[in-house]
Amino acid sequence: MSEFWRILLLVTIAGSAVTFLGSAAIWFSDEDRASAGPCGTC
Repeated sequence: MSEFWRILLLVTIAGSAVTFLGSAAIWFSDEDRASAGPCGTC
């Protein structure tokens, strides 16, 4: 059963990394980010 938990942990970490990298790519490619205020609509 320890092999199952090891694979589950690896998949969870990999999924989190992919989500984080995807969000960072979208955030950096957003042109309006530089002109917007801290709340996004300010």
